Amino acid sequence: MLSALIAEFFRKYGIADDIISFYQGFMSQQFVSLSWGLTVVLLCLLAGYPLYVKKIYIKL
Repeated sequence: MLSALIAEFFRKYGIADDIISFYQGFMSQQFVSLSWGLTVVLLCLLAGYPLYVKKIYIKL
C-alpha cells in the first residue's frame, strides 16, 4: 500500500518524471523500469526500518 502511495505522490508532483528521465540518460528502457521499481522499494524500506527498530507493526 505504501508503494502505491509513494508512486502516486511522485507522479502528482512530477518527481517520477525527473527520476525516470535521470535513469533514461544512461540505461535501456528495461533497466529504467527495474530501477524505478527498486527506487520505490528502497523508499518503502527506508520508511519501514525505523518502525521495525522501534517494534511498531502496522497490521491491515
